Amino acid sequence: MPAPIYELITYQVAVLLTAILLYEAVSNSRQLRWIYAGLVYLVTVLWYLIDPVYTPKDYARFTPEELDTAFTQVIVFLLAFRVLMGVIVRKTPTLVLRSLDPAQFDKASVVRSLLLAWFALWMIGVVLARFEVLDLMLPLKGRFGGVTMFGRGRFGGSTGFLLSAAGYIYLVLCSGFGLLYVCSKRSSVRMLMLLMICFTWPMYFLAGTRHLALAVGMPAIFAALLIKPWTRAQQVGFVIVCALVLNIAMLAAIQYRQRGFASAIEQGTITSEIQDAHHQGLNMTQELVFMNRYQEAGMLPIEWGNNYLGHFLNFVPRAIWADKPFVGREFALLRVGKYKGDVSATISFGFIGQGVANFGGLIGPLAPAFLLTFLGQWIVSLPTHGFQSLRILLVLFIFGSLPNLGRDISLFVLWPIVFAHVIVVLYEHNTALSQRRPAYRPQQTRHVPGGIPPPERQIPDDRFSPLQL
Repeated sequence: MPAPIYELITYQVAVLLTAILLYEAVSNSRQLRWIYAGLVYLVTVLWYLIDPVYTPKDYARFTPEELDTAFTQVIVFLLAFRVLMGVIVRKTPTLVLRSLDPAQFDKASVVRSLLLAWFALWMIGVVLARFEVLDLMLPLKGRFGGVTMFGRGRFGGSTGFLLSAAGYIYLVLCSGFGLLYVCSKRSSVRMLMLLMICFTWPMYFLAGTRHLALAVGMPAIFAALLIKPWTRAQQVGFVIVCALVLNIAMLAAIQYRQRGFASAIEQGTITSEIQDAHHQGLNMTQELVFMNRYQEAGMLPIEWGNNYLGHFLNFVPRAIWADKPFVGREFALLRVGKYKGDVSATISFGFIGQGVANFGGLIGPLAPAFLLTFLGQWIVSLPTHGFQSLRILLVLFIFGSLPNLGRDISLFVLWPIVFAHVIVVLYEHNTALSQRRPAYRPQQTRHVPGGIPPPERQIPDDRFSPLQL
């Protein structure tokens, strides 16, 4: 009978180190970089330190030496990330988030642009779903029993990226409803955003796509937590309530993502079944152990960056790059095998396991530390230039998406952030052009004695533009 996980020295050190780093991050929360660092520490806890004590029976198949190696790699990542954050990332005050001007988002043009963009993508999704609107917006039959918006195959296809891009932009727009609801001070705008939330968000939850549900809802939670002028006690209370609600929502999503909510609603068994449900999929420590085991046995060669490269080149459509590699296929084959000639499931490496896959067990944990540090440097620099209020919303959206990076650091998770940033840059560019463009002022008629008007002044044709009319 193997010793419990919590008796391993390496696990105890990892937990103690995380607690110290979290305390330091909270103590220095006046700097935006340490809020980001604290979120990364929590992501590490979520994906690597909870599951070993939450489902200890699943770890009985591993030797203490294998577990020690995995937790040592977690410790190396935490230490490297802390050092790099202190050396590389700039000191941006957290108070910059309070610079958000709600009046900027209460303008009719902003709300109209958001709604029009959403409606255009929604119509495309409805057409792709063959106009099954009710099953699309309320997928009570589960992920395999109904239709999906912008659905694609497990490894994509010739148009896989285009469908994914549409889905990511749609997610960003739906998340924008929550951000505007929190930030707006006009009751009419808040009511409209609340209606849009009730219409668009249930699709992500009922379909059991936990990472998308978090990406849609978490930015609004961070906006309320970091922007609202609450006391510390109010913030703590808000966090506790949100944690309880999210816990129940994620348990329900796991319980019904396969068979759907429809049968449970008819039988009235939702409450009892959720009470018996358990969280699943937080087992990145297991995947890290398997990664080390396969590499040591020579079954899985070190990829030397090819895995990262494949992830960050996944925007190239297969219609253009027919031989584009299937990232993670070899690891998935070793873990779950084939079904009907294809990999039976995709397996996430975990962000630390991904580093090990790319650079081996010794230096692999340093790779995600560098990547997440550079991501943090970019995030804290966002509100320091450009359209500040809009960039603050972008920062909050990124914070809400961070938990999903625990499974893999890839564009599959980062695409919503990329498209959100593109939207911000395009808006800033369009605003700058409109401010530089001279406004046409009609020539006023002057009174001339004798009743003979002066000759009309010829205005150059380039003064007229459809954009100005």
